[in-house]
Amino acid sequence: MTPPDTAAIRGTGNIEIRILGRGDAGVLGRVAPDVFDDAVDPALVAEFLSDARHHIAVAIENGIVVGFASGVHYVHPDKSAEFWVNEVGVAAPARTGDIVRRPR
Repeated sequence: MTPPDTAAIRGTGNIEIRILGRGDAGVLGRVAPDVFDDAVDPALVAEFLSDARHHIAVAIENGIVVGFASGVHYVHPDKSAEFWVNEVGVAAPARTGDIVRRPR
């Protein structure tokens, strides 16, 4: 898969935040470089989104995923359920924009 043109990433604050679910695999088909450590694998996306204990929120600018935060609903035998933040990633061109400063 060819990464999208990063010229569309301006960090202007015109960002849509979405929490992805089972039917949203296509959203991860256009991801800016530097957001994830490696290329997005469609089979792993399908597995991740089909597990109700896995969660991912994405930041989208001009149709391109420019950031994400993922986590897991974590259950342990001696502790109450917790949400464990696994990873956060933001594309380099978006790191200076509102996505990294603006509270939601």
